[in-house]
Amino acid sequence: MLARVCIVAAMLAAPLPAVAETDEARFHIQDVRGGFMRLDRTTGAVELCRGDANEGVECETVVTAVGEGAAGTIAELRAENEALRAELAVLKATLARIAELAAPMASDDESEPLITSTTRRDIDRALEVTDTALRTFRDLFKGLQDIPSGQ
Repeated sequence: MLARVCIVAAMLAAPLPAVAETDEARFHIQDVRGGFMRLDRTTGAVELCRGDANEGVECETVVTAVGEGAAGTIAELRAENEALRAELAVLKATLARIAELAAPMASDDESEPLITSTTRRDIDRALEVTDTALRTFRDLFKGLQDIPSGQ
């Protein structure tokens, strides 16, 4: 029994023979105005093709396949992606901390309101004093504007 299990495990671990890739699986074709775009899923190359079966099809490379030059760009994009992921983690942690600190303020406990009647009276009194001061200042300013400039 153990020998059969080992044989089956060895068969599953063995690489499968390579299967020839069909054009249909390798290329993605998309109709566009004046022709079609062909994406090579293996290399990443994109070609704009024009023509038909009677006249023949002519393709122009729009995006070259991923090669040596693109490897640096891909590495830069991966590094940027990792940096953004790290920044996102920090922002999520900060947001969680803010939510944690704000939780007591948003409690549903009506026995202890955040703004008491004394606090509300103090705020109202401060607004009245500020309003009076601003009105006085406005009146002084208007009085200065009414004085003729020759005096």
